[in-house]
Amino acid sequence: MSQNVLKNKFNYFQEIVSNKGDVFIGSSVASGKEKGKIAIEKAMLSPLSKGAKIINSKNILLLITTGSDNITNEEIGIITDFIQGQSVNTNIVITISEDKNLADDAIGITIIATGFESKNYF
Repeated sequence: MSQNVLKNKFNYFQEIVSNKGDVFIGSSVASGKEKGKIAIEKAMLSPLSKGAKIINSKNILLLITTGSDNITNEEIGIITDFIQGQSVNTNIVITISEDKNLADDAIGITIIATGFESKNYF
């Protein structure tokens, strides 16, 4: 990946999270059968979220990491369908990368949601 692409992604990330509003953060790792579904559901229940939901967010950053096994289009579809079912009119940015520290068949998910229109997301 070129320096310009990395710089643009960092600038976009910085722009989204620097809005000084509330932030939802969820993270999890799963492996085995239905790992995409399990990982996204666990990330949504992360204790970092303090009970918040992503439904009123304007922006979602979704980082999907994999072990050495490639993620399938079906797994990506399950994860993104779940996010889209939880949010309305939300800008979703997805990044997929490999993490050699994960088990070969594992999927890690990190969700950062910002730009909440109201405080009624708890």
